[in-house]
Amino acid sequence: MRIALITASERPIPATKGGATQTMMTHLIDVNEEYGEHHFFIFSYYDYLAYSKSKEYKHTSFYYYKPNAKMDKLQNLFWRMMRKLSAEQIYLRSNFIKWCVNTISKEHYDIVILEGQCFHTQYMRQLYKGPLILHMHIDRLNNELKSTKDIINCCDGLFAISEFCKRRMTNVVPCASEKIIVVRNTVDTDRFSRRGRKNAALAIRNKAGVKPNQKLISYCGRIVPDKGVLELVKAMVLLNDSNLKLMIIGSSVYAGSKKNDYILKVEKEAKKICGGALFTGYIEQSKLPNYLSGSDITVIPSLCREAAGNVTLEALGCEVPVIASSQGGIPEYADTMACRLVNCDEHFIENLAKEIHELAYNEKLYSSLKFHAREVAVAYNKYNYYRNFIHAVNSILNQ
Repeated sequence: MRIALITASERPIPATKGGATQTMMTHLIDVNEEYGEHHFFIFSYYDYLAYSKSKEYKHTSFYYYKPNAKMDKLQNLFWRMMRKLSAEQIYLRSNFIKWCVNTISKEHYDIVILEGQCFHTQYMRQLYKGPLILHMHIDRLNNELKSTKDIINCCDGLFAISEFCKRRMTNVVPCASEKIIVVRNTVDTDRFSRRGRKNAALAIRNKAGVKPNQKLISYCGRIVPDKGVLELVKAMVLLNDSNLKLMIIGSSVYAGSKKNDYILKVEKEAKKICGGALFTGYIEQSKLPNYLSGSDITVIPSLCREAAGNVTLEALGCEVPVIASSQGGIPEYADTMACRLVNCDEHFIENLAKEIHELAYNEKLYSSLKFHAREVAVAYNKYNYYRNFIHAVNSILNQ
């Protein structure tokens, strides 16, 4: 097949500047490079490093857009304002999408896949009449978005990253169920692995000041209210256990972001944790496996309805058992062979504390979850993702 992929943001492909969606797209073309089964056509924003790396691919062609930063920004601002004033009746226009369609129209493609940018779908459909799939990477198409129905109806197919997200879409357009296919995310299980990280993991534990008898409980993600970080801290305080230490990996938004009132509140509460707490701040993706490998347990206490559970898979890849809330699509990724789930209700903090205590002191349970952790994660490796992705594309084309 000839498959065109249009990136969702200004981060380039190959993923030289990171980005979860861009990384997964890079996994696709990397596996295809090994198999040579199809030809991918990548439409991406220009970046010199990405352009240089693109020369290494034989089974992928790259088209790079060089934006007029000022004009594109003004255009984007204008159409966003028009969309808001029209109660979403007017959809966004984009010079990037227009450039993509002008380039695509010069050749034949079996399918064009828009990766993640749902607000450009209607404009894309106006300009392009061939087979079109929208690959959603977040929970955005639901009853809370006025244009959801129009966006879904203008696609030949949609990929959702969890059954939870699919249900949210079909609640709006029930008859679209057959054209919405669940393609779960992937993580780099070669990178998120404990292998060869013994010294690095030990260094993290030393940095955290973990004593020989202590268990290190980690949280990895943004420090914002929806993620339930304060609730996790309160659960640790409730345990009042000097053998349990907490490590919070992340910041409010990104590297260099300033502490806000919520983070200050979390830090103040964390001072009450009997076994102590460490706030690492923002950690680069390349170093995250060291921090996760240095943990005994990872907790994902999300209060919001998460679309999926990549952090779950990253921790499991490092052979670390996970305790997670049962919100949104998290349970679909948090296999109970390696994870424990906690209902998000009025007793959430108490029940979270109970699960942490149980996993920290029940050696038989801990050993069982740890034994299966890597096995669960590997099911989401890039090779399985590639096969699932191609199967989903074929399913849409054969409808």
